[in-house]
Amino acid sequence: MSPPPTGLSFTSGQVRRELERLNQRKAAGPDDISPRVLKSCSRQLCGILQHLFNQSLQCSQCFGRHPAWSRCRRRPILWHRVTTGQ
Repeated sequence: MSPPPTGLSFTSGQVRRELERLNQRKAAGPDDISPRVLKSCSRQLCGILQHLFNQSLQCSQCFGRHPAWSRCRRRPILWHRVTTGQ
């Protein structure tokens, strides 16, 4: 694979390091993948995620703007005010 036109690319070590830094107590994102799962599988996921990120850079496309991602499942986050008996 040729390097991205921007000269920017990710290594699998960089991706793994970021996966290992995830806070396991945070909620899952819109993809419903728990940070705990991403963190515990970082060794297995870092290579494929590195490839995806570098492909995205090479194609000059952001995953958030890709047509396939616009069809992903979305859930509203419902916020409610907790009332105290005061």
